[in-house]
Amino acid sequence: VSIAEVLPTVTISRDYKLEQAGCVMADNLGGGYEALKHLTALGHRQITLVNPSSRYPDHNFRIEGAMKAMKEAGLDKDVQILDNSLELGNTDLGY
Repeated sequence: VSIAEVLPTVTISRDYKLEQAGCVMADNLGGGYEALKHLTALGHRQITLVNPSSRYPDHNFRIEGAMKAMKEAGLDKDVQILDNSLELGNTDLGY
């Protein structure tokens, strides 16, 4: 017996395709896009993207959305991406 069969269960950011469990997903691609649109609308031009870990699709989708907005703003040629800059699992960083 799985926990989802006994208790109402909802997963966050992971769709395990369980019949007994619901799932809430964030629009990470759209979020990255909207965040960068906001920054460029405020006039920011020197923007560095921080990708904590490219191992996780959520992080990559945010970068992808941000890159789309930067391309639209003509800023994609000078983009800086700090990839794997945080060690996940490091409790000092809150992960």
